[in-house]
Amino acid sequence: MYTFDLSIRTELIHPFFAHFPIAMLLLVLVFKPLVMFLKPSPMRKQLELFVSFQLYIGVLFFIPVIVTGNMAADIVGGELCDYMAIYMHKQWAYFSFFSFILVAAVDLVVLIAQDRSSWKFLETKRFKFIILIMLAYSSFTVLKVGHYGGLLVYEQGAAIEAFTPTCQY
Repeated sequence: MYTFDLSIRTELIHPFFAHFPIAMLLLVLVFKPLVMFLKPSPMRKQLELFVSFQLYIGVLFFIPVIVTGNMAADIVGGELCDYMAIYMHKQWAYFSFFSFILVAAVDLVVLIAQDRSSWKFLETKRFKFIILIMLAYSSFTVLKVGHYGGLLVYEQGAAIEAFTPTCQY
């Protein structure tokens, strides 16, 4: 009789958690500009809520990504040739997390204040441009996190069992 072995190396949990919020947050960059420039309608309202939901879920799921990333760093950090790569991966992850928290906070203010006539500046092109710049920067930080994560795996051999390090000191 076959039994399922659900054991997994702790350092391999991080990539499982990491890719879902990356996809959610990068999709926000794709859909938010489309929604922002639609004319007010019931469909736009629903799309705004959907994009906001993606943003909030992406930010929320960032928490287990950071926790499991710290666990993985503790396990594989000592095996790396260049510890700076893990440091940069971690720093960009924090930049990304905090920049998306800021975007989510602004988005929440926009959703709450949308129906108030005294907050009409939220519909101006200048404000929309600022939001798009914030989203673009936040998405750039996600790409930098991925870049350093790729360096960790493909150049440093982080969490790869049969990797032969080529450290040159």
